[in-house]
Amino acid sequence: MRGLLSTLARSVPSHAILSVAERCYDDLVEVGGGGDEDDGEEEEIDRDLSQYAVSSLMCVVAENVSALDKARALAISGPFVDFFTRVLGHRRRLEEEVEGVAPAAIHQVEGEIIQALLALALKLSLDDFKPIFYR
Repeated sequence: MRGLLSTLARSVPSHAILSVAERCYDDLVEVGGGGDEDDGEEEEIDRDLSQYAVSSLMCVVAENVSALDKARALAISGPFVDFFTRVLGHRRRLEEEVEGVAPAAIHQVEGEIIQALLALALKLSLDDFKPIFYR
């Protein structure tokens, strides 16, 4: 599975990965919120599984960013920063909208989000990264 995700991340253009990642993230967080069903244990499992799926999604984004050269990373840094700004509020979003997600799953997702952001930050010079940092 890891090989498939790696191939996907390296072969799909960054702008396509980003647009799909935004929609997938929203869908996965919504699934993690459960629904109106009262399935108890099954709903709790769905919440945790959706968090691990978000983690895998962030791995794909990180690998895609790490394959970019400096010029391409700089060219697409704006949309990526908007995406990362949104997903960095993951814990807050879950606390407001979702109950019962395992803390370990949230920590894992946050770690993957930070790794993906760092992959982008390491591609940029300090002067290019400063405006992103201040956002």
